[in-house]
Amino acid sequence: MNYTYYRRYRPQTKKRPSSFRSFFWLVFILVVLLLLLQACVTLVSSFMTEKKDEATLSVNEGTAEVLEWGQTESAPAADAQLLLVGDTVQSGEDSLVTLRFAGDMEIHLDADTKLLFQDAQVGEASTTITVELLFGRAWVDQESEDQSVELILKTKTMNTDSTQGRFLVANQDTKQYAYAFDGTLKVDYVDRTQDDSVIETVRVDEGKKTILTQEAEVALLARESLTLLGEAGDDFVGDRFVMWNLGTVDTISEGTGTGESALGEAPDGDVETPVEEPVAEDPVVETVTNPVVSETPAPTLCVQVTSPGTSVTIQKTAIAIEGSITCGTASTVTVTWGGNGAPYTLGGFAPGDSTFRYVADASYGNLKAGSNTYTIVATAADGTVSQAVTVTIVAEF
Repeated sequence: MNYTYYRRYRPQTKKRPSSFRSFFWLVFILVVLLLLLQACVTLVSSFMTEKKDEATLSVNEGTAEVLEWGQTESAPAADAQLLLVGDTVQSGEDSLVTLRFAGDMEIHLDADTKLLFQDAQVGEASTTITVELLFGRAWVDQESEDQSVELILKTKTMNTDSTQGRFLVANQDTKQYAYAFDGTLKVDYVDRTQDDSVIETVRVDEGKKTILTQEAEVALLARESLTLLGEAGDDFVGDRFVMWNLGTVDTISEGTGTGESALGEAPDGDVETPVEEPVAEDPVVETVTNPVVSETPAPTLCVQVTSPGTSVTIQKTAIAIEGSITCGTASTVTVTWGGNGAPYTLGGFAPGDSTFRYVADASYGNLKAGSNTYTIVATAADGTVSQAVTVTIVAEF
């Protein structure tokens, strides 16, 4: 055989591919995928962290305004609007606003309520949200089992601290209070003029309340001994804002109220007040008689009904009776319905309050079709009783 032919045409042995090169590409692809996964996790984690320091605002009823941080004028709130740290939201008259935070926590604002989103401290394991209730009432709903979100809600004198439960907190002209409907709430009474130094701490368990009136606030700041914890009882029977949050009514479109007393407003409907015809004046007859002077001592405790009047006719199943203490200082206000003759003491009326509210509602059993009478009296701490004011309501339903 020709040697040259053999070298040229002999079968060539195929080289096996390098196993090292395949391993190198496999490792390279795995590293790239790992880096992409890490980038995605970091991005999602960053996004979730940002979400924890904001709230979503929803206007359930009525209107609301938002004053954004750094701005000087408020703007109408939009549904599903984001609320950031430093923003202030204020609900309008007969309105309801919901703020949703991280951890499924919600804060519901009653009508005429103003709240500041003060701070948000976001950590790896927990988040602390701080808000300030400038005035009005706020319902806190932390029913989620996730207790990684802590809420600190401030009022004029209180710092409330909670991680789970349902609570009602108010900051009003005449009083501040906190009620625990579910869970436990820690309340620190602080002195804002001394770097928020804690004067006293109370633990408000389920079914308990803590109330601080104006007089008690003065005593507290003077470091006097006070009883700040008590039983909640039925203080909020008829309060439609509370009932809405508890799920016992579907709407509070009328009567969210400002919560000056424990009872709420009436449901929807207009009150028809009869128009009084002018009374003709009797002709003046001059007579010469010796005047009899009778000195009547001025009353020391007075009650006046401001709405709806002492005699009205309505075409609905509920109405709110509102009034004020025009002289003296009342300790309690009692309403007696003629239907059963049983006196009812307003549980949310604190000593020294100047206004009161009572709801007559067919669903509560204190309003029936036809004529209804309600007798209202106030009692002072020394036992002095005011004059009785009677309101007649004719219900046509």
